[in-house]
Amino acid sequence: LRNIGFNLPPGGALGIIGANGSGKSTLLQILAGVIRPTSGEVEVNGRALAILNPTAGFHPDLTGRVNIRMVSSLYGFSKADLVSRMDPIIHFSGLEAYIDQPLRTYSAGMMVRLGVATAPHLDPDVFIVDEVLSAGDLAFQRQALARARELRDQGTSIIASTHALGDLATLCD
Repeated sequence: LRNIGFNLPPGGALGIIGANGSGKSTLLQILAGVIRPTSGEVEVNGRALAILNPTAGFHPDLTGRVNIRMVSSLYGFSKADLVSRMDPIIHFSGLEAYIDQPLRTYSAGMMVRLGVATAPHLDPDVFIVDEVLSAGDLAFQRQALARARELRDQGTSIIASTHALGDLATLCD
C-alpha cells in the first residue's frame, strides 16, 4: 500500500473496491490494528470493531452463547456489558433454536451468521468489514446491510470492502 490517505467523519461510509491482491484486506487489517504499517501512520478515533473473518476467535466445543461472550470479551466487554446485547445478537443471527449447542454442530453458514451478528451490536464508533456483507444467504445479506446502514445513521463510521458493488453503492458516501 502506498500513498493512501483519507479522513472519514462520524457517520461516513467508505467503500473499498479493487481486484484480488490489490491490498483491500491489508488496509482493513491496518485500520483494525491487526497489523502495523511499515511506514506512515494511522489514526482511528473511538472504538473500532472489525469483522475480517467472521468466525475468528470461536471455539467449536463451546456453545453459540458462550462464543458470543468470549468474542465480546476480546472486544473489551464484560458479562455485565453484554446482558442487554445478548438477545438482540441471538435474534439477529436467527440461531435461537441452536444457540446453546456447541459450534461443532453448526453448519459453516450458521457460524458466519453468529460472527456477523456479534460485532455490529457492540456499539462501534468505527465498523470495519471485509467481504462479510455478502456472507450467508440473501435474506441475511440484506439484514446485515440494513444493520450497517442503521449504524451509519447513528453516527458510526463504516469502512467496507466487498465485491458486491451494489451493496457499497447503497451504503457508502
